[in-house]
Amino acid sequence: GATIQTLIIYSFAELPYEFLPTILGWTLLLFFMFDALFQCVAAVAPDGEQAMTMATPWLVVFMLFNGLIVTKATAPVYLRWVFEISPTSYAMQAIFLTMTEDAGGENNPLIKNCGYQHGHDLKGIVVIISMTVVLRVLQVLALKFLNNSQKWTSDEHSVVRNMVGSGVLGARDIALPPSLYRASFRVVQCKRT
Repeated sequence: GATIQTLIIYSFAELPYEFLPTILGWTLLLFFMFDALFQCVAAVAPDGEQAMTMATPWLVVFMLFNGLIVTKATAPVYLRWVFEISPTSYAMQAIFLTMTEDAGGENNPLIKNCGYQHGHDLKGIVVIISMTVVLRVLQVLALKFLNNSQKWTSDEHSVVRNMVGSGVLGARDIALPPSLYRASFRVVQCKRT
């Protein structure tokens, strides 16, 4: 899905195809990292509302510290460390430097203002992949130990599947806690006997 979306946007932008590998590669790296972040938060939070509340600060920090909105040059000294862990900063830097190579290179005033520097691509890839792996491990641990997650029986799966198929449960209801599904299962099971 992310690949197709990126390719569609890229074709509408009418950029030269020489930039496609860089943009597509960094976009997919970011997709995997943010997917891991949101899945981890969803596993930790007891419900969807709290998950959104928990994910918002991370999203805002990574979006603000991307090197264009808040630049390394304009950021206060005590916040410059955020650029070292901001995946969007590495991606924007790599894409921006690739696209401006013909426009004056490092002497380009826009590059100087943003504080972008060559030679940080590998570091960025390592940071993003490391964050993705750590977030996936935390997600698995959260699913195992938090929010009293329990395994579903095959009967429970089929009841929920039938309730969705028959219209009793809608797409919105899928976010209900498993305890409500189990209560529905017991009601259906009682009606069978």
